[in-house]
Formats: sequence, C-alpha cells, structure tokens
Amino acid sequence: MTTSWTEYDEASWEYQAGKALAQMKCDGPLKNIKTEFVDLYESDQFDALARKAMHLAVSQNDPSQRWTLDDQVSLLATKQHDYGHRNIEKFGQVGVRVRLWDKIARYENLMTRQGDASHESLFDTLVDIVGYCAILAMVKNGTFSFPLQAELNIED
Repeated sequence: MTTSWTEYDEASWEYQAGKALAQMKCDGPLKNIKTEFVDLYESDQFDALARKAMHLAVSQNDPSQRWTLDDQVSLLATKQHDYGHRNIEKFGQVGVRVRLWDKIARYENLMTRQGDASHESLFDTLVDIVGYCAILAMVKNGTFSFPLQAELNIED
C-alpha cells in the first residue's frame, strides 16, 4: 500500500511533491480542460497540463493501471532516489521544460499513430507528464532540493 503524501514530514521531498500535485489539483476533477497538451505547454498552463494528464492516466480502461496522487508521489520519489538532485539542478526550469516537451511530443505521436508503443506505454507517458509538471513546480518554488524522507531519518 502506498503511503499518503500527507503522512510525510513537511521538510521531505515527498511531501513537497504531493503538495505541488495537490496545488495543481491533480487529485480533483478535470473541469472541462479541452485545450491540447501542446497549447497548454506553450501558454505555460502547467497546472492544467498536469490535471489533464492525470485525468487521462486515471481514466485508462485497464483497472490494473488506476493511478492516484499518492501513487504519483511514490513513483516520483523512487525516481528522485535513483537520479538525485543534480540531473534537474544542472539545467533547472529549462531542462525540465525540454524533458516535458519530449513527453508531450511522444504522447501526440502515439495518439496520431494510434498504435502500441514500442518501449513506453501511453500510461507511462502520461504519468511522466504529470511528474515533470510537479518537478517544474518544485523547481520554481524552491523545494526540489529538499531531502527525501529517508534522508531526514538518517541519524548523525
């Protein structure tokens, strides 16, 4: 079972990631966001982009791929553990925007082709879009460099 992001220490990376996703209302209804990903990206509407991607991921027909905000935080924390801070800190917002654009282009290509992906599913692409939106919000608000929960529990 996934831990709720609200159960983490407020000084942890996980809590801040959950807070960013909650502030973007990724756990709420879509509220008629009909704008395409590309247009949301181009107009810096990253909250709406994240909500739409999360909604599409959650609404997948395969019940084994149900997705919650807490699942998203858990995945992000796992990747943060593996990558560390330096990969994002090196290029900051510009780097995140490039990675996010790559995911949007992949999504658009998969939707246009209407075929199965060779290496990464449509679902994985959607959760990555949500993740990069959260990371971008964390970089902007200065919380991306917060330590992971496990790092807070290390005793000197």
